[in-house]
Parts: sequence; C-alpha cells; structure tokens
Amino acid sequence: MKSIVFDLDGTLIDCKQRHSLLADSLCRAAGYLINTEKFWLSKRSGASTSLALKLQGLSSESASSISKIWAHQVEQDVWLRMDRVFPLVKTLLRQLSNLDYDIYLLTGRTDERALLRQLHWLLLDRHIHKVISVAHPNVSSKKAMHLSQISPILFIGDSEVDALAAFSANVPFAGVVNGQRSLSFFLNNMYVEVSMLRLNVASVIQSFLHEIPPREA
Repeated sequence: MKSIVFDLDGTLIDCKQRHSLLADSLCRAAGYLINTEKFWLSKRSGASTSLALKLQGLSSESASSISKIWAHQVEQDVWLRMDRVFPLVKTLLRQLSNLDYDIYLLTGRTDERALLRQLHWLLLDRHIHKVISVAHPNVSSKKAMHLSQISPILFIGDSEVDALAAFSANVPFAGVVNGQRSLSFFLNNMYVEVSMLRLNVASVIQSFLHEIPPREA
C-alpha cells in the first residue's frame, strides 16, 4: 500500500493564534507589549521565538527567558484548543484514505498524549493511519529516519526542517507556504524549486489527486 506523510503544525492545522497569543500573554505578564502580527511574520521569515521577541524590543535575556517558558507551554491543552484545521483538509484526507493510501503524521511534538488529544478534538484521528512524534533536538534527522523507514511517495511540510528531512531520506517533498515559513523564506534559504511549493496543503492534495490515474473497473 502506498503512503503519504504529513507534517502537522502549519501544514494540516493553523497554529498562528496559539504561537502568537501565547507569546503575547507571556510578554504582558512580564510587562512587555508586542505586536502579534509582526511576531508571526518574524517567525514565518525564519526567526526563532527568542529572536522574534528580540525584534520586538525585548532584551536578549528577557527574550531567552520568555521563549523557554513559551516552549514549555505551547503544547498545553489550553493553547492547543486555539488551533484550527485548514480548509478542505478533512475532506481531502478522506479522499486519499478512500483511495487506499496510508496517511502518516510526522510531527515535531514533545507531548504525545496532548498531540493525540488534539487530533481527536479536531477529528483528524479518523483519517490518519499512524501518528509519529519526534522531540527536540535534531528533529530533522529524526524525521528523516522515519521517512526512510516508511518510504512514502510524498512528504508534505511547511518548514526547512521538513524539507531537509525529505532531502536526507530521498523522499519527494512538497512545501506549503501558508504555515510557519513563507514563500520568500523557502526561495531565499532553501534549495527548493518553485514547482515543489504550493500555497496550502489543500492545493497539494488536489493536484496530487488530479494526477492519479483512474483505477480499472
């Protein structure tokens, strides 16, 4: 059976509110005000959480301290509840499943129980054959190892971590640019051809489904 592997954050689900509002909440508690839109744009341009906060005027020490708390809390249920599935994702995943494709989720999460709870809330668990979570550090190399074992026909992700993992595992990659990294980031920082990039995961799957030859009666 053929397999397709998906990243989660920024690929299947929109995590902008969770990432941005958590940063805003922590900064306010520490006496700082930030522009959440600029924070998210900095992240999409490749900045770490700490650097995105420094670009808002926080000192290196404050940005580092807050980013560590941010990393500790970002997978808590109260913040995970803010994520939303991107449009058409569930419908298109169901179509792939109906065509007998095994759907894998390969994501850089630390709390696997929280991840499984979230997939259940979002009604994504019914479409996924297997969930694999890999924690920091070396997320890209860990993803590459799993991709090599699965040997999918396609890996869809939204960051340089995903692209590097796919390249290392010699797996075809499709990047989406409406998630945690922008189109300009991919083009300026990665050896990724424009033909490998799409606006969102729905456009990737729709294109993929269109290219599948009809099955014999």
